[in-house]
Amino acid sequence: MTFNLLLSLSIALTLVAAAPGPGVIMTVTRTLQFGLTAGLLVVAGIVAMDLVVLMATLAGLNLLTLANQPGVLTLVLGAYALLTAKLKTWLFEQHPERQLWLNRISATVLFILAITLIHSTIS
Repeated sequence: MTFNLLLSLSIALTLVAAAPGPGVIMTVTRTLQFGLTAGLLVVAGIVAMDLVVLMATLAGLNLLTLANQPGVLTLVLGAYALLTAKLKTWLFEQHPERQLWLNRISATVLFILAITLIHSTIS
C-alpha cells in the first residue's frame, strides 16, 4: 500500500469517526453525567467492541485497516470526551441557568425537526 493511499484511508476513517452518531452521543452523554473518566471508559469500550466486530468481519482481509481503525476512534472519541468535560464546566457548573436555555433551544430544534418530518410525510 502506498503512502498516499494510507493517508487517504486514514483521513477517511477520521471523518467517519468524527461524524456524530451513537458512539459520539453516548460519549458526550456519559461525560456530561459522570465526568471525563466515564467518558473515556465509554471510548475504551467502543474501541474494544469495534475491534471485535472488525476482526469478525474482516478476517483474512487487509490488516492495515484493522490497525488504523482503533487509533482513529480513540483520538476522535477521546477528543469528544475532553471537549464535553470542558463544556460541562463552562455550561452547567459556572452558570446553571445556561442549562435551561440549552434545554429550550434543544426542544425548539427537535420541535422544528418533527414538524418538518410530519410535513414531508404528508406531502
